Amino acid sequence: MLRSELPNSASPGICFLYKVREQVRLDDPPVLTRSEPGISLTLEIPDSISIGDPVTFEVVLKNTSDRSIEVEVSSPPTVDVVVLSTGGEQIWRHQPPLNVGTGGSVEIPASAVSTFDVLWNQLDDDGFASPPGPYLVRGFAHISENGLGRSAPINLATAAVPFTLTDAP
Repeated sequence: MLRSELPNSASPGICFLYKVREQVRLDDPPVLTRSEPGISLTLEIPDSISIGDPVTFEVVLKNTSDRSIEVEVSSPPTVDVVVLSTGGEQIWRHQPPLNVGTGGSVEIPASAVSTFDVLWNQLDDDGFASPPGPYLVRGFAHISENGLGRSAPINLATAAVPFTLTDAP
């Protein structure tokens, strides 16, 4: 309905903005753990995760080339972690807010790594505690590699890594 078609009323118009998070699946986006210029992505998770304990996932970018690579990142870094059920349904997603124009760059020397920690408090996207059991987790990095006088966006994604939330420590 166009504004001109709205009925006249004494109350001012009200507008709501809802942000709907994109849902990640086991195979979407596709796995891509290495970029052409030489940045690889891995995800490191604890061996044992007890119910109620905060979990730190480590998203690791490694320069696999023999030269330094400058990587543009936003602030906070544009890494993302998604916890999924074993059936592939998204349980929780860490997705930092986009801060346009607040980025910077990180130079990763040859064969060096840059690690970004993502903390999960074991709550799902709706704020409820996640029950004990098996889960899967995927890691993502949304970066731009500077090279040859231009910046090329790259979206890296890990395969799903299994883990279990346990009752006992």
